[in-house]
Formats: sequence, structure tokens, C-alpha cells
Amino acid sequence: MLHPGWIALALAAWGWRCRRDLTPSQRRLGTGLLWAGACGLLLAFGDSVGLPGTDRRLPLPLGWLHAVFPPARAFRAAWRFGQLATIAAAWWAAAGWLLLPGHAGGARRWRRLLPAAVVLALLVESWPARVPAVAIPDAGRPPAGVREGAVLTLPAPPDVHAEDAREAAWLLRALATGRAVTGGASGWVPPVAAALRRDLAACERGELDPGPLLARLRAGGVTSAEMRADDPDPRLAFWREALRAAGAVARPPIAGDGFEAWDWP
Repeated sequence: MLHPGWIALALAAWGWRCRRDLTPSQRRLGTGLLWAGACGLLLAFGDSVGLPGTDRRLPLPLGWLHAVFPPARAFRAAWRFGQLATIAAAWWAAAGWLLLPGHAGGARRWRRLLPAAVVLALLVESWPARVPAVAIPDAGRPPAGVREGAVLTLPAPPDVHAEDAREAAWLLRALATGRAVTGGASGWVPPVAAALRRDLAACERGELDPGPLLARLRAGGVTSAEMRADDPDPRLAFWREALRAAGAVARPPIAGDGFEAWDWP
């Protein structure tokens, strides 16, 4: 189904086509808004984009701006820059509506009705449709005898671009058990969570010793580590060995819980 915004884009395109009928000051204003909207649209794509088929990322203008102008790092939610493009499209859509054939004197009836028919067709085509929901596995109920303290959730995404349904599952797990979890962040990630993600990924690549990292987490109040029992991620084999070496003990599985847990004695 088409979005109703296509109507505005169609009118904006007509306004640009008939821009010679605008006054010079109107054309200057419209052109300025168009340039601002184009710049905003580029910034709205964020700091980088993944290259298909690889794990590499291509830097984008917002990433360059963050690198050369550190105060710009305060601009989060890059999609907000897209509002500049919305303003430009709205201005040119208004100009297009003003310059429709039906607004010109002496126009034939069919020329007045044609734009209205196009708008009506776009509205019908753009009528809202249902969006299927994505089911998230239930985290279950808090098992009896669960320890106090925070939980290290494994595996963790190395960055915001690798987030998946696991992060939503960890939020449900936190609600079910009443324990704080290191996962569950999505979109904007707190600096402490982003740093932990980077450290965990560095351990998996062999660039960082997991022992001191796990010891630091224990000192900060983390008393357990958990992973989904049915998770096939190969990184979990590495973390089982690291947890065992760090003195953690596997908790006996609880029927129906669906999680594999490791506790520090």
C-alpha cells in the first residue's frame, strides 16, 4: 500500500515543474528549502551504512560531522534531520497545489477534475493496512531461588547495527525475574552499555582477556550470566569456557525456564 505522503510528493513534483510561474522570491525560498531538505535527508541516514554481503560499514556525512565537530555527537536520533526534507516537500506541495490547472482561469472542466481524481486514487491506494506483529518468545516465570544481583546477558551485539530480537527478549526476562540485565538496550544505547558491548566483542575476537572483564563485572554487582538455552550462536561456546575459567558454576536447568544460567559462588 502506498503511503499518503505520495500525494504531497506528487504535488511537490508538479510545483517544481511549474516553478517558472512562481515569483523570483518564491523560487529563491523554495530552492533554499530544497537544498536544506537534501542535506537533512543525507544526515538522516545516520553515521554509517552496512555494505551488503560484508561486515564492513561505509561512513556517511553524519559520521564525518561527528569526527570533525565533536559537539555534533549530541545530535541523536539522526532521523530527525529528515524533518528538513519534510518541510521542503510541504512547501513545494503547497506551491504545486497553487499551480494546479484547476486554479488557472479558463481551464477546461476535465483539467480541473483530473488532479482531484489523481489525489482520490492515491488516497484509496494508500488506505491503512494491517501490519503483522512479530512474536517474541515469552521469557517465562522467575524460577525459584533466583539469586539477587544483575545478570550478564550473552551473547551481546557488538554495536547498535547488530541488534536483533534477543534484545527484546532480555527486556521480557528482566520483567519476569525482577533482575537488572546488561542487555535489552535498542536504538540509542547508554555509553556504559556501548562500552560493554565493545569489550565483549573484543573478547570474542581474542583482542581482550575475558577474565579481568568478568572480574570487573562481578565487582560492579553482576552475580550471574544467562543465555537462551535454544540459542545456536557459536559465540556461546567461547563464553561457557570463559565463565568456567572465571569461577562461575552452571546452574542446574529448570524445566520450562528456557535459559542457561551461570552463577558465581
